[in-house]
Formats: sequence, C-alpha cells, structure tokens
Amino acid sequence: MAALQKAQRFWQLSNDTKNPWVWTVIQNSFKPVIRMEKVWIPDLDFVAAVWSDEGTYDENVGRRLAESYHYQNQYSKSADVFLNILRHTTEPSSGIVVDCLKALQRAKRNSEVEELIGDYRARFNESPDFIKSWTEYALNCKHNSFINELATTLFINILEKSDPWLPLILLAEAGLSTEAKTWARQLIDTDIPYDLSEIVRYFEDNEKMTVFQKYILPHLPNEERKDILSRIRRPTLLRIPAG
Repeated sequence: MAALQKAQRFWQLSNDTKNPWVWTVIQNSFKPVIRMEKVWIPDLDFVAAVWSDEGTYDENVGRRLAESYHYQNQYSKSADVFLNILRHTTEPSSGIVVDCLKALQRAKRNSEVEELIGDYRARFNESPDFIKSWTEYALNCKHNSFINELATTLFINILEKSDPWLPLILLAEAGLSTEAKTWARQLIDTDIPYDLSEIVRYFEDNEKMTVFQKYILPHLPNEERKDILSRIRRPTLLRIPAG
C-alpha cells in the first residue's frame, strides 16, 4: 500500500494521470478493499482517472475498480466501469457482459440493462450465465415479454445448465402450470442430490415460496412435507436449519 499511497500523493500534487510509474503501481498494488476504520484505502476516483487516461481500459484493473466501488455502495460508478470495459473491448466475454448486467441492475438502471440484453442476446443466446442473468432480470422486474420469450424449450434447456431450479420459477411466472408441474416432478425424481433446507432457502431468497409450495411441496415425502408445512405456518418460519 505504501507505493500506492505515494502514487496517489503524486497525482494529487501534479494532476498527472498519464505517468507510467503511477499506472504500474496501480496495476501491481491496487486491490479491492472494504472500507474499514484506521485502514487506508486509495481514492477510487484517482484510480479511475488513471485507469481511463491510460487508454486501454484494462479489464483486470477495471474489475478491481468496479468491485471496489461496489464495496462502497457506489453502484452506478461500478456499472460505469463495466460499461467502459465493454465499449473498449472488441470481443467481450459473456462473463464481463453478465457482470455489467448485474452492476446495472444494482444501480437500478433498467433501461440500460434492457439495451445491453438487446445488444448481446444474439451473441450469447447459448451462454447459460447470460441466459440466467437475463432471466433473473426478467423475473425481478416482472418483465412479461421477456418472461414469455424465455419460458421456451430452447432457453429452458440452456438455463438448466446453470441453475436447474430457476426454470421452475420461470415456467410458473409465465403461467405454464402444466410445464412447471412436470419440471418440478423431474427435479424431485432425478438422482441429483439435493439438500431440502438449501432448496427452501433458495426459494425464500428469490421470494418465490408460493412457487415452492405449489410445485415442489406436493412431491416431497410425507414426513418432509409435514415438517416444512409446520415451519411455514409459524410466523418465524423462514430458515430451516441445515441437516
């Protein structure tokens, strides 16, 4: 951190954002840090100024900068960093696009989320992570046209690769009850091991316990079903101890 402090001090005195030494120090020493008392952290706007003026919009440093803004609850600035990386990258990966989508959602910049989905959906329409991020946005915002488009065999089969439970929520939200029941039955009947407490937690965290009760609960063994129902009926429900 000592070198980074010196570099920041040099920048404050000189306003020189294009000094090669300063950029090298940032590349080697800057790491995402959660703000804590009595712990020095760099001025993120200093890092951002040097990063952007360096000209290449280096993804490695950019990711660290975006994460640091996130830790400081500066979600819009975090999203701006990801957008700058995308604008200056000829062939962005699905990973950087997904991270940008998530950052824009945290910043509540929904129109830009939808614009980004439109820009990259053709390129990443077989990417499980991209389809998952798109689906999560559609469900969170109750974007009916997206939900109806995604609740098709093509996207469901891709989505399953990253999250086998999310298609159930998607089908249910699209009003496809028969398909949702079939999907739930298949999930319970597969040999894929599952921890019931984790499944309940998953649906709680997604605020979709009604989907769980309608489609998963009826397929569970009687003892498990009774146990969960007793917990759901208590005011304090919502966490089932693991094991």
